[in-house]
Amino acid sequence: MLRHSGSVIPVLALALLATTCGDKSPESPRCRLAVVSPNGGEWLVAGSVHTILWSTDGPCGSQVRLELIRDGAVCDTIAAAIPDTGEHAWLCSPCGADSLAYRVRVVVLPGGQADASDGEFSIRSRPAPVCSLRLTAPLGGERVRVGETLLVAWEAGSACGDSVRLELLRDGLACATIAAAAAAATSFAWAAEPCGGDSSGYSIRVTDPAWGVADESPGTFVIVPPPAEACALGLVSPNGGETYTAGDPVSIAWESSGACADSVTLELLRDGSHCATIAVCPGGDGVYTWIAEPCGPAASGYAVRVSESSAPRPAGDTSDGTFAILPAPLPCHLALLSPGDGMAFRAGDGVAVSWSASGACADSVSIELLRAGTPCALLAAATPNDGSFDWIAVPCAGESEGYALRVRERGGSAAATSAGVFRIDPAPVPCSLTLIAPAGGGVYEMGAELPIAWSSHGDCADSVGITLLLDGVPCDTLALSTANDGGFAWIVAPCGPAGGGFTIRVAERGGTAADESAAPFVIVEPPSACGIEILAPAGGAALRVGEGLEIAWSASGTCGSWVRVDLLLGEGVCLPIAASTENDGSLAWVVQRCGENAEGYRLRVTDLASGLAFESAAPFSITTPCAIELTAPNGGEVFCPGESVAIAWQTRGGCGQTVSVELLFDGEPCATIAAATENDGHFSWTADACAGPGSGYAVRVTDPQTGAGDASDDVWAIEQPCALSLLHPSGGELLCTGSECLIAWQSGSCCGQTVLLELLHEGVVCQTIAAAASNSGEYAWVVAPCPGADEGYRVRVTDPLTLQSAESGETLRIAPECELRVTAPASGQSFCPGDAVAIAWERGACCGELVRIELLRNDEVCAEIAGETENDGSYEWPAAACAGGPDGYQVRVTDLSTLRSADGEGPFEIAGECALTVTSPNGGETLCVGRTVTLHWDAGACCGTTVALELLHEDAVCALIAPAAPNTGSYAFTVFSCGPGGGGYRLRVTDAAGVASDASDATFSILTDPCALRVTAPAGGERLSPGETLEIAWESSTCCG
Repeated sequence: MLRHSGSVIPVLALALLATTCGDKSPESPRCRLAVVSPNGGEWLVAGSVHTILWSTDGPCGSQVRLELIRDGAVCDTIAAAIPDTGEHAWLCSPCGADSLAYRVRVVVLPGGQADASDGEFSIRSRPAPVCSLRLTAPLGGERVRVGETLLVAWEAGSACGDSVRLELLRDGLACATIAAAAAAATSFAWAAEPCGGDSSGYSIRVTDPAWGVADESPGTFVIVPPPAEACALGLVSPNGGETYTAGDPVSIAWESSGACADSVTLELLRDGSHCATIAVCPGGDGVYTWIAEPCGPAASGYAVRVSESSAPRPAGDTSDGTFAILPAPLPCHLALLSPGDGMAFRAGDGVAVSWSASGACADSVSIELLRAGTPCALLAAATPNDGSFDWIAVPCAGESEGYALRVRERGGSAAATSAGVFRIDPAPVPCSLTLIAPAGGGVYEMGAELPIAWSSHGDCADSVGITLLLDGVPCDTLALSTANDGGFAWIVAPCGPAGGGFTIRVAERGGTAADESAAPFVIVEPPSACGIEILAPAGGAALRVGEGLEIAWSASGTCGSWVRVDLLLGEGVCLPIAASTENDGSLAWVVQRCGENAEGYRLRVTDLASGLAFESAAPFSITTPCAIELTAPNGGEVFCPGESVAIAWQTRGGCGQTVSVELLFDGEPCATIAAATENDGHFSWTADACAGPGSGYAVRVTDPQTGAGDASDDVWAIEQPCALSLLHPSGGELLCTGSECLIAWQSGSCCGQTVLLELLHEGVVCQTIAAAASNSGEYAWVVAPCPGADEGYRVRVTDPLTLQSAESGETLRIAPECELRVTAPASGQSFCPGDAVAIAWERGACCGELVRIELLRNDEVCAEIAGETENDGSYEWPAAACAGGPDGYQVRVTDLSTLRSADGEGPFEIAGECALTVTSPNGGETLCVGRTVTLHWDAGACCGTTVALELLHEDAVCALIAPAAPNTGSYAFTVFSCGPGGGGYRLRVTDAAGVASDASDATFSILTDPCALRVTAPAGGERLSPGETLEIAWESSTCCG
């Protein structure tokens, strides 16, 4: 038996087993036969083709007979003998005018087994209310992911059954059953699942099993694999808070999950911005050892970012916090400072060794003594590296020349040696003095010359002091300092009354060596000794060079008639006043002095007869006349009120201990600066204009004792006090964060060299703009607001010297930097070429007046929409796609003054131009007038909602099938002709907008002739024998069923 799968096999010839009337074939008890369709309840239309279906099983005959039964009786033989194929295409025809109570009976030949429809059906002249199905979704073009829910929807007529069968087709063939009996609720949610690994060419077929009616998706859709898990990268370390030193190895670690690129890029960020690419590493989890290297001098604000190396929207992650990279330490450098070249020391001297250390040095150093460049002694194996070391000088092997020191870093390579060489001489021999005379026990007469003699040994000072002692206690200094030459001539004079118990001590000046007389000696008065007392000048007198003075003295005893008068300075005669003058008690003298010395003078009067000399009891002074020279301010200076003015002067001669200082204006005193201040040559005065600001001022310094004085050589000025005025910003301005604002002010000449610039919010300082800006009148400030405020600001400029200040007159506003936000087109929108696209954006107050608008595809600029347009928040653009595809588009708006930009929040689509393609009839078909066929075409996304359908004949329009058919891709067309029957026809589909159309690729035919049948065999006259096979043949026209 022939098995088939729903296809109709045309039967061109029937084989009939001829039998005589009443002849019955023996029944086969094992043959089973069942009529499948029509099986009752159908409504068949006369003249339509209906496929009669049956099934046989077992040893049945090879042929069957098909009979039409009405009211239980055969009223027509549909087919006398045809092969048992299980189906037969029957041109429905009733028996007479009757339309009801029909059945079909199938009889097996030979054998006679038979079965008829279980119920009755109708044959009517008009179509029955048949089941109509129309699949409404999916229609084709969809892109569905595996597992995604796809809504299958259809429309079903009222005559349809209670359930439908849903099948998945690929390339037009069923590859899976979606639902064997889905309830006819007109929709079914299907979890998309492809057939095998194929992803394209899919469609859906919905079938009503009761009627055999079906409909399919007019186009195909795609089932793609589910999206791979998105790449996710996580930076493990460094993650913030670390501190590294340049050159340190840093372990960068990261983790990854999902579908990531084959490689990742490691970047170094500084304050959130890229500053260096560290490395490109293989994808997946990873660790990379990086040698730390900062970007420029900055040490803080660093972070690491890991991101996919090549991806349209690369995944990435950044350190949660920042870390620091400190500069690499400089190598240690030592410099020996002391002792230096040419210095000389004695053995045992304390020597201060000093050095400097910079860079990364060890905590301790060693110190060596070198001679002739070779170490000869280790002074310190390890001493703190603090730059100093105290050393007791000890030479090497008695040598004194060619010494140097070397300081060496402990555990390091840094070292420093003395720049030159120094000496170490042997230790000095201690000084010793031995008094030779007077040795003691002698008697000496007052006024007699007594040689004092001594010897010295060792390293002694160049001078000694000689002291007279009484009973072991010093009572007179014979020589404060005299040459250490072993001898001194002393005119014997006791300290106090003459008598015994006197000794002499010789002592080293600046040293400790000394020696005394071995025993005391006696000083006795000479008989009738001459005595002279100097009366004037008295001790403490102040003499002035050039003035006349009466020297007075009194003489007693056995003095001679003549005396010598000398001026002494210190211990010796510096000026002979009179080599010989009468010893009458007075001498007129015009005062002179020795050199520039003013203090320590005495007079000596010597009796020429006895040689006895007598000196003033106390010293006096000799000075030149008082003279004062004012040196500052001395003319041309300019001072400011409150400024500290250094008044300076010089004095010569015998001026008093104090001076008065006056302020003059136009030569006349206008203020007393100091009534009496110490005559030390300087006085600090706080400038104060006694006659108001201006020039014409001078200072005068006067010695009240002598009246001597001096004033400024020329006048000088006291200016107006410091005054400031802020010119800009004056108030009311709008400043933009990050922009440069020129702060301008005016200041008087008495203001300082720098000013303090501050930003105030509601009268309170919230930011120091510049702590010490040059007082040039201008400062370029990069505007930055204080946290949490954008209004109520003022700028203040202050002179730090005088604390004078000025502020903006009104408050000003500080707005954020230019901010843009693109609000349209929105993510997911789709446009067709030429559509008017409303581009919209929002702008901040600090944006410029013009923007540039660009079209991006996959985050790259592919077209310029507007090179320059007003920044008014809207722009209408006729949609035009870039080369490369319809998706992934965004709009970017850039402020031309700040170059800040913003991109649309998500991608949108720009589909291609409308495209129409006629798919059926597309050439070669034959259509029959009066039959309904479905016209098919494919339409692009940007076509209109309706199309015009035209019938062409010989490429000219001959009929309008539909002026505005819904652009669904199919249309039911009841065939008619608009010319002679035959070929030359085409179908043309035109978009309602008139921008696209398509026609059948080739012509098809429309036949006007009705169905015609002609039996060709048996033609008549044939003789047949029972059991003989007779071939029945006929011819049918094209428009037959």
